[in-house]
Amino acid sequence: VNGTMSGSFPFTTEFDGLELVFESGTYQDGDRFQLQPFASAGRDFSSSLNDPAAIAFGSPLLTDASLGNEGSGVISQGEVLSLLDQNNLPLPLLGTPGEMNPPLLVRFTSPSTYDILDNSDPGNPVQLDPPVRNQRYVAGTSNPLFSEDPGATLVTTGGDMVGLPVGRRAVVNASIQMDAPTAVPPDFTTTNFSGSADQFGFDVVVASTAGGQNDGTFSVTVNSASLTDGDDLVQHINGQLSTTDVRAYIADNGTLAFRLNTPGYGSLTLQNYDADPDGGGDAAPGGQANNLFGFDVEGTSFTSVAGANGVAGDGLQSNGYPAEAISITIPAAMPGQSPTVQNIFTTRNATALETASLLNNVAGVSANAFNYVELSNIQASLASPLQVSLNGENLIPYSIDAVTGQAVLSNVVPDPQSSPDEFYDFLADRINSNSGLSAVGVHAVAGVDPVSGAREIRIFEHQGNDLQVEFTAQSTETMDISDGSNPSLRLAASGNSTVAAVTVGGQIDVTLADGIELSTFPPNSMLFGDTSSASFARSNYLGIQATIEGSPTEGDTFSLDFNNDAASDNRNALVLAGLESQRTIGNGVASYSESYASLVETVGIDTASSRINLDASEKVLEQSTARRNSISGVNLDEEAANLIRFEQMFSANAQVISVARDLFDRLISAF
Repeated sequence: VNGTMSGSFPFTTEFDGLELVFESGTYQDGDRFQLQPFASAGRDFSSSLNDPAAIAFGSPLLTDASLGNEGSGVISQGEVLSLLDQNNLPLPLLGTPGEMNPPLLVRFTSPSTYDILDNSDPGNPVQLDPPVRNQRYVAGTSNPLFSEDPGATLVTTGGDMVGLPVGRRAVVNASIQMDAPTAVPPDFTTTNFSGSADQFGFDVVVASTAGGQNDGTFSVTVNSASLTDGDDLVQHINGQLSTTDVRAYIADNGTLAFRLNTPGYGSLTLQNYDADPDGGGDAAPGGQANNLFGFDVEGTSFTSVAGANGVAGDGLQSNGYPAEAISITIPAAMPGQSPTVQNIFTTRNATALETASLLNNVAGVSANAFNYVELSNIQASLASPLQVSLNGENLIPYSIDAVTGQAVLSNVVPDPQSSPDEFYDFLADRINSNSGLSAVGVHAVAGVDPVSGAREIRIFEHQGNDLQVEFTAQSTETMDISDGSNPSLRLAASGNSTVAAVTVGGQIDVTLADGIELSTFPPNSMLFGDTSSASFARSNYLGIQATIEGSPTEGDTFSLDFNNDAASDNRNALVLAGLESQRTIGNGVASYSESYASLVETVGIDTASSRINLDASEKVLEQSTARRNSISGVNLDEEAANLIRFEQMFSANAQVISVARDLFDRLISAF
């Protein structure tokens, strides 16, 4: 009902049987008044005129469980807590008449965790802003879904270095690998190098590793009495390099190669051929070492620097998170006191779990750490050295060939090219069946990207630890990895015994109780973003509540939307009737009926007490009056008697005076 009024007068109108009375007051031009049923939170009134029960008794919130749920989870009907925020401004969730904006979807990412998503597009639910994700679910209890603190705020790690940001490079280990004609497979025409005239040596130089921790020059002498194949050669060399970070191996093309065990910064160089390592003066025959190795080790140096003879080591196996100072400001407990500031200092490359643990030590602060990555676009052949590793756990199984003794791919592995769906499902199952990964809260779901339609593996980690992914395959084969927010990073393989790897750091959602603030130094944090921005800390109060009980399972979903017709819905009426017994009076100590009975009892006691006090006061008044009268009061009978007595005395005295006057007159007359 809208109208323009001016002046001061009662105004009455009727609308379909409803009478509206505008009381006397001052109205200005442009004043507007709207009629809407409070219980339906802005619902279109005209659409339900024939269903007054729906208008009066229905709730605007409707919850439902998906028909495809496999678990036994049950969601409550839910309730509306408030339509206004702590500043008495409309909350946006039910601020539009006849709508819930946005509709919500609860999706379980595991039996013990769930996200609450914006379900505006049912085909592609997305995170809320601010998000409500990685929430813990405890089976056997009633789990509330939403915050009930109107003053609480949420901050998230949205800085430039979080997750897998743009600009990160894959971490690769340095390796010396050579193709024909530079190198050919080793020649084992000569197998005995134990004689002093057949021995030779060379140096392996390691440089530029992180912090120089693996740098050094390491000498190798080939002096075995029996080198009949590549395994013998590799074992003989590695036996002398066992205390270093260098290993020899046979590359995919059959040639002898060298690599650093640790992926990341570093370089390898083969140099300083020595034909007489024992110094006896009997040098090894020329060309013998070259034939064994398959390349010119006698006359040339080979290096991984700048990828000259292989792959240059690059990157650092860490999440890349910086050290930062975080300040938590807690408001004063009493007027006149100063706020309390607690400072937290994170360490470089700290996991989200470690940082969240520091934040959780502050009263009024709740930090929820988690991690998430997606693997997609796996372009690899079903052949050795294919391997995908997650946190050091190999996902592709190999077996030992009974004839050759070589490691070969297990025949249970689907072909990534011809059977991609089965391959992605296989990797997800391998992750979920790995006890080591399950113990730290890691699980995976094979799915399809809702936008591109491409197959992907979604990996969830619910504690906030780093996720380290390594990819090994034939040269030029690739796999993409993403944190779900930033563009994908491509891991390019370089053959066997070398990996392309990346470490993805986790994220943190921090809930701050009413009045608590979080800031960082510098203000533009690489972890949290611009903490000085007015929109940094945002309210996560939606004004509704619902609970889930039972045992949901991964993939189960529950919807929350606007209750459009409120058919067979009398929740508000039940709530209204329930007010009779709910303890809503006196800070929750009494119900309406109890409070009314107490009021009647109090009035009765006070009335009886007043009557008793009245009677007692009247008696006291009578006694006081009598006592006063006994001291200073007048007795009329006594006074009347005294008056008669005084009158008689006056008459007697008058007679005496008359007699005396007569005597004097007689005496005077006698003279």
